[in-house]
Amino acid sequence: MIRLKLIFAILMLPLVGCQSGPTPAAGLSGLRITVIAEPKAGVKDAGARVGVYDTPAKEHGQFERVDYSALDDIVVWAEPAFPMLRQPMLPPLTIEVSAKKSVENLTAAGSIGQRLIVHNNGSAAGNFYSVSDGNEFDLGSIPAGGRGEYTIQSGGLIEILSASAKDPVAQVYAATSRWVALTHSDATVDFTDLPPGQYKIYSWHPRLPGTEANVTLSPNQVAKVSIKVGVNALPKVGPR
Repeated sequence: MIRLKLIFAILMLPLVGCQSGPTPAAGLSGLRITVIAEPKAGVKDAGARVGVYDTPAKEHGQFERVDYSALDDIVVWAEPAFPMLRQPMLPPLTIEVSAKKSVENLTAAGSIGQRLIVHNNGSAAGNFYSVSDGNEFDLGSIPAGGRGEYTIQSGGLIEILSASAKDPVAQVYAATSRWVALTHSDATVDFTDLPPGQYKIYSWHPRLPGTEANVTLSPNQVAKVSIKVGVNALPKVGPR
């Protein structure tokens, strides 16, 4: 009996492996992106996978320390290498805000042309607006529980502000492609509905340099690519 169970388990292994990856929609392509955050090359630190980068931080001294194994606020997206006649639109992106509650991390990632729904989940009305380049708007006074709407016009970081808070009450990164995700280091991001063809894969972080990679997608197949975030992506400066 034990021998039969062992044989059955061995026969099932290939099936388990096939099910572990994304399944593309019929006629389309799948993509699995592995996100890697790299500490600065050559830096030795007491903690595992902990590095430094040149960002002043009062609470941490001259250089802020970062745990690259738990790095949040990474945005990745897949952009067609050649313009498509029409990309499928994403559904509206709803974010929760409060007029008196600031945020430190990214709230969400979206795409140009996507409707952004701002839901005031605070206990008081608030005036929410943005002065971010290419995405300037004023939603006026939104009552508690109410909503305002804006269509994203330009790529980049959108900071949503309120007169009642010193810092942004929401931060949304807008990519130039609808295949976009907010993620973290050591994670994988799956897309299953990309038209076959050549793509550029991008990564972005609020303070660390991102990178890009190229990939070719085939119909009914899943491609895998790694994308990095870290100061090692900065160009090397030679002696003067």
